[in-house]
Amino acid sequence: MSSSIPQSAVEIGVLGSIYTYRELGIDKLKHEYEITVSSDCIRQKMGSRLQEIAKNAKLPGFRSGKMPYDLVVTNYKSEALEYVVNNVIDYCSSDLIKKVGVKFHVYPKVDIVSLPNLDKKDKENDFIYRLSFESMPEVPAIDLDKINLKRVEAKIEEEDIKEFIDSMKAKFPDFVSVSDVSYRAKNGDKLIIDFKGRIRNKLFRGGSDKNFNVILGSGTLVNGFEDQLIGMRKGETKNFKLKFPEDYQVIPIAGQEADFFVLVSDIKIIQGFGSDDEVAKRMGFKDYSLLKNYAKEIIGNQCKEMGDILIKKELFDYLDANYSFGLPTEVVKQEQQRVEKELNFRDDSCKEAERRVKLAVLFMKFSTEHKISLTQNDILSVVMNQYVDKSMPLDKVVKHFKSDKQFQGLVKGQALEHKVTGYIMEKVNKEEQVVSVKELKELFYNI
Repeated sequence: MSSSIPQSAVEIGVLGSIYTYRELGIDKLKHEYEITVSSDCIRQKMGSRLQEIAKNAKLPGFRSGKMPYDLVVTNYKSEALEYVVNNVIDYCSSDLIKKVGVKFHVYPKVDIVSLPNLDKKDKENDFIYRLSFESMPEVPAIDLDKINLKRVEAKIEEEDIKEFIDSMKAKFPDFVSVSDVSYRAKNGDKLIIDFKGRIRNKLFRGGSDKNFNVILGSGTLVNGFEDQLIGMRKGETKNFKLKFPEDYQVIPIAGQEADFFVLVSDIKIIQGFGSDDEVAKRMGFKDYSLLKNYAKEIIGNQCKEMGDILIKKELFDYLDANYSFGLPTEVVKQEQQRVEKELNFRDDSCKEAERRVKLAVLFMKFSTEHKISLTQNDILSVVMNQYVDKSMPLDKVVKHFKSDKQFQGLVKGQALEHKVTGYIMEKVNKEEQVVSVKELKELFYNI
C-alpha cells in the first residue's frame, strides 16, 4: 500500500511517550508495518534499566551496588540497550497487532532498520523496525451432519489364526544335530564353527573364535563368509580368502584381504513341530487354546489399528476436499521442510504440507468452538506412543519437550489432532462394513 497513508500515533503507556506506525503492505494473510519509537523514549528506558543494574552491579574494588554510575554505563550500556530494545519490540508489536484487529497470528518477524545513537542527543535518530506477520485465516466451521464415514471391521477366521501361529513358529525354531555325516550345510541351518583369520599372516582382533553359532543366510558374519560355509560337512575344514568391504566399521581392517581357516564342529537343522500343545509350550503357553486366544487378540488389535487408520484417512480426505481457505505461507514452508525430512521425498511435499496445515487449522477452530482442551495425559499419551522407545527413553523425551518450543508445538498439535478426531468420530454418521482379514490388509496397504 502507498506510504502516503497517515501515520497513527499510539501511546506506549507507562513510558509517557509515543510510537508511530506505517502500514507497508497487506498481501492476503501477510501484514507488514514500520514502527518508529522516539530516541527520547529509548533513552528514558535505558536510564531506568541502568539504574536497576546499578543496584547490584559488581566490579573489583567496589562493593555490590556501589559502582560509580559512569562505570555502570560504560560496562552495561550494550546489555541495557539490548534489554530495552527487546522489551520495546515486544510491547509495541503486541499493542499494534491488537490495534489493527488481528486476533490470531503466526511467525512474527522483526527487522531493525535503525538504532538511536544515545551518545548524541539527535532527535531525528529514532529507533525504527519493521514488523511482519501472518494472520490466521477465516476458517469455516466443520458441519458434522454432512460427514458420512465407513468403519471397516474384520471377521477373524480359523485360517487367520493358523497363519499367524505359523508365522510365530519361525521365531521359535528348535535345532537338532544331524546324524548323517554326509549331510551338507544349506541356508537356514545352524553351524557351530571354530575359525581363525589372518591378515598378512598375522591374527587380527575379532578375527578368531571357537564354538561360534551362525545360521546360514542370516547375514551375521561379514559379507561372503557364510557363503563359504554352504555345502560343508560336519568335521570338515576349509581355507579361503575374503576381502573386507572398504566401508567396514572396523577401520584398520576395512578393505583388507584376510585368510580364514574354518572347522565345522556341528551342523544343526530345524526340527519339525510336534503336537499343537507342544507348539504352544515351546512358545511359552500352557496349551494350544491359550496360544489361539493370544493369536486372536493380537490379530484383533492389528485389525482395529488398521481400521482406525482407514477411517481417519477417510475423514481427513473429506475435510481436505470440502473445505478451502487461505493458508499462512510461512507455516506451510516449515511444514514442508518437516514433510521432506520425515518422508524423505520432495515430490508433492508442498501439497502434503498444505493438507496438514489446513487440517491443523480446522482442528484448532473446531476445538475452540466445542471447548476441547488438552490435558497433561493427552500430551503424555502422544509422547509415549510416538516418541518413547529403547533409543529414546521417557526422561530424555520429556527433557527435549521442555527445552524445545518447536517440539512442544508439534506434540501439542498431534495431541489436539488425536482428541478432535476422536470427538468427531463419535458424533458423525458411520456405516459398518465387515470384511475378511485379508481384505482389510489389502485396503490398508493400498492407502
